[in-house]
Amino acid sequence: MNILWILDIDADYGPRHGGTLRYTQLSRGLIARGHRVTYVVISHPGQNGRKHNEYLETLRGEGCFTDCVEIDEYSVPSITRKLSRLVIHPGIQQSFLASYQVEFKNRIIELLKEWAVDVSIVSHRRCLFLLPLLSSVSTTIIDWCDSEVLFEMREIRLLLKMRKLTELPRRVKELIYGLIDETYYGRYSAANIVVGPTDKKVLDFLNGKPFVNRLLQNGVEPSIDNGPAIAKDPNRLIFTGTMDFSPNYDGALWFIKNVMPVLIRKRRDIRLVIAGQLPISRLLESATENVEVLGLVPNLRAEIQRSQLYVAPLISGGGFRNKIVEAIASGTYVVGTPMAFECLDEKLRGTLLIARTAEEFAKRIEEYLRNPWAFNDRLCEAMRIVREEYQWGKKVKELEELCYQVSRHRVEATG
Repeated sequence: MNILWILDIDADYGPRHGGTLRYTQLSRGLIARGHRVTYVVISHPGQNGRKHNEYLETLRGEGCFTDCVEIDEYSVPSITRKLSRLVIHPGIQQSFLASYQVEFKNRIIELLKEWAVDVSIVSHRRCLFLLPLLSSVSTTIIDWCDSEVLFEMREIRLLLKMRKLTELPRRVKELIYGLIDETYYGRYSAANIVVGPTDKKVLDFLNGKPFVNRLLQNGVEPSIDNGPAIAKDPNRLIFTGTMDFSPNYDGALWFIKNVMPVLIRKRRDIRLVIAGQLPISRLLESATENVEVLGLVPNLRAEIQRSQLYVAPLISGGGFRNKIVEAIASGTYVVGTPMAFECLDEKLRGTLLIARTAEEFAKRIEEYLRNPWAFNDRLCEAMRIVREEYQWGKKVKELEELCYQVSRHRVEATG
């Protein structure tokens, strides 16, 4: 198959970021299975050209795409863009912008014809307006990754609980845009893919097409569970992620404030390690003799393996928690909130420890640290499930089968 993949690439987070891993691992796997994958990357004004080019070269060197075409984002006068935002219906909104998009659309048409595209995958939300055009020439799939509506609803709920009312207007605006996109454009594609069951439920409700919305979870790299064993520090907890992402730093700060004091009263030598790039200032200021904020580390897998227990104190957000399957694959047991585990299937969730409150979180951690060997069978079962069900190779096959399936339906429908 010839696959056109329209992406919004952010070089700032690097090729190992969770959102990046999704498209790089899937596209590389499709290429390994004999398909041609062309990245269409939208260039934005003001982006760091050197970093952007270096990032694309890294992806090229790793075999993530067969070809890569960069297209400049179309320019719209500020007043026109603002007026278009006032119109709720996307079809009418596009009538304001159509004259500015002509060259952009023509370039996409050229690529569709030049590469004889069978399937177009759109992962760039600002390119959703291309769906009618793409659908007229090829089979289309939207990779929503996670539901913006679910994400923003949870952010708003958390802001209200924390009384951070100044941030509410921006979040409400993003919620409205997400509602419009996921309701309207979710009906245009041959398939919509999301990373988590809860995200799928939201999309099912919004577009009313549960049979078109598909679950395609993220995976873990096969090599992650290879290598020599690393001795575990018996009093070391770890939480990882990009730490300028609000669900990650909000979860970390909640854990430091509400769970760590309870644990320290029982274990003076307990330590929490927070590892991940771009930690916000509030997180850095929370470091103590019991809380270590590492920032970006050269070998995240080793840091996880060295820890006795992985904690996932997520209280907002959505989508897939790559960090959890990576921790399990690294041989480290996980305690987390229901929200942290909602992206996993029931079998895997059943092997882990779930904590619904700060008090329960501390209790679960203490229970595990007293006798980690008692959980060996559960950890081994979790590792087996991840090894068999959450490898990227399996996810690539699922996407490949979906592409074949929607392509067949298009051929049958057009005669």
